[in-house]
Amino acid sequence: MSKVNAVARRWMAVIVATGALAGCQRIECEEFQLDHPLMRWHWFADLQPGYTFVNGRGVGVQLTQTQYDRSAYEKRWCHLCACSTDLQTDYTCEALGTLFQSGVGYESLAKPSDTNGDVYYGINRLYSTERDYSSFRSRDSTLEENVYQGLPPQFAVRRRTSVTLLTTTVADVLELTVLDTARAGVEKVWVKSGSGLLAFQRRGVVWLKQ
Repeated sequence: MSKVNAVARRWMAVIVATGALAGCQRIECEEFQLDHPLMRWHWFADLQPGYTFVNGRGVGVQLTQTQYDRSAYEKRWCHLCACSTDLQTDYTCEALGTLFQSGVGYESLAKPSDTNGDVYYGINRLYSTERDYSSFRSRDSTLEENVYQGLPPQFAVRRRTSVTLLTTTVADVLELTVLDTARAGVEKVWVKSGSGLLAFQRRGVVWLKQ
């Protein structure tokens, strides 16, 4: 009886596996495309190793790339699955003890557009065990923060027709006010589509990208 049961179980496993394969398909997930439309909202879209920011007294600090994680090309078997493709980067400012996180994620099987996917921003104190970021969706040439149930927003978003940063006036800028400055150590950041992170304010001091 035990041999009969063992054979039956093996056949049942074969039937289940065959059924599962029948519902699967071979798909190809492309690598993250650096020219995807959403990259215009990435804080550091040209992905340089570092950036210099200066304050009103001419003092400069460096933001250095400390993490770069880009989805690679992949073949897989799946059933009703999607190809989630993303790019995650961290830039560290040792002098000010601040970590700037920026990422983009999208469905690679869908037609590329600035509304297919999400943009991620995070600002945290360097070396803190607490890490957080917010998800945004592009809409009407600006960004709207995705607010999920149980997760408070990280930024207050305001679109400015123009803003003066130190002595530089820039048109059509997104101003993000940080809601938890104790965790971030930064009060505001200014972002422009196609230009990335223009400037940030820490302890009342504005730092402008060069």
